[in-house]
Amino acid sequence: MTTLAPLYPSLFKNDPEILLLLYCALHRGAQSMQANIQTLLSGAIDWERLLHLAEEHRVTPLLWWNLQRLDPTLVPEAHRTSLETCFKRNCLRNLRLTQELVQLVQHFETNGIRVIPFKGPLLAFCIYDDLALRYMGDLDLLVRPEDAERAEKLLKAQGFYQWRNVPWESHFAHRERQLDIDLHVSLIPQHLASGLDEDFFWQGLATVSLAGKTISAPSPEQWLMILCLNGTKDSWPTLNRICDLTEFIAAHPTLDWPHVLNTFEGFGLRRVLGISLWLAHSLLNAPLPKTVLMPLMADKAVQTLVAEKIDYLFQAEKPDEISEVSRSVFNIRSRERVRDKLACFLGLVSHSGWFKLTENDTSVIRLPKSLHWLYYLLRPLRILSKYSNLLNPLRATAPKL
Repeated sequence: MTTLAPLYPSLFKNDPEILLLLYCALHRGAQSMQANIQTLLSGAIDWERLLHLAEEHRVTPLLWWNLQRLDPTLVPEAHRTSLETCFKRNCLRNLRLTQELVQLVQHFETNGIRVIPFKGPLLAFCIYDDLALRYMGDLDLLVRPEDAERAEKLLKAQGFYQWRNVPWESHFAHRERQLDIDLHVSLIPQHLASGLDEDFFWQGLATVSLAGKTISAPSPEQWLMILCLNGTKDSWPTLNRICDLTEFIAAHPTLDWPHVLNTFEGFGLRRVLGISLWLAHSLLNAPLPKTVLMPLMADKAVQTLVAEKIDYLFQAEKPDEISEVSRSVFNIRSRERVRDKLACFLGLVSHSGWFKLTENDTSVIRLPKSLHWLYYLLRPLRILSKYSNLLNPLRATAPKL
């Protein structure tokens, strides 16, 4: 397999903490990075910064797993203790979440509700082959829209309370069990899914044995779609999302890439795939054939958006979380079809309350009361004009890769 050279050695050659983090953010490809890790550890490392970066990007388990396999004594004692404690705590939490997941799936199925777990323990098991290597915050479950009401009642009967509800998912929590559940009727918001057929995730499912229970799991092609769409939906905020995708690629060396490309292109998601794969290859040397990457890289927007994401990921000063507007703008720019861009934009307008008129809308042009309804048509055009530079991936500035 002919592959392209990764970008991270040249991008971060003067930043040993980021390089060490990237070298240690691998599972299947970790062996090939040991010499690089040892070389960096022989020099000066700002351990406080390294541990902060690992926590920020939710890859502390992978960092410690790689360091302790090489030589744990290379890590200063205080930081070694901290990393080991975090690793063990994460492992215990993940085992508990796995047990909770298996019980929930069994409970749903007993009551005639088909459910697909995604992310969380199932992702760790299917892609990493090790529950301890991935940080997990909650459980994500996908149910059919027609089963959502019954599923919600079952959760409430178990002591869960609903603290947030949006059209595509409901958020539940359980105080005593300290457990959060996202109950999805759609993998991502419909205005971001574009032309994706939701039945895609219910056809051709695989099965896996998790903690002694056989449960439905996404097929490899479905996993790839989930990883790419979830990363894009949230604008690839942290390195752990890219780790998941890289581990998936490494775990599936015989993936039928021509079929994958046709599937994504059919849904208008070719650019989403290009951005996702190029991020995984650029930062973590995901083993992708040159014949797959080069056609995707022919899209200049992919190059621009990936450069922006890499620059954002390791900014010294950045907001705690990406705003809804920024996420939505990134999704708009990540779509190649005009109709999908428009669907993303209208969804942003709707969910952000942008149809609510402001003084700026009514002051742009004075209309008689009988024509005030026109302001609701003019407002989206005014907002679109305001963000037109951001919506065009080739106009926005970005570091050159």
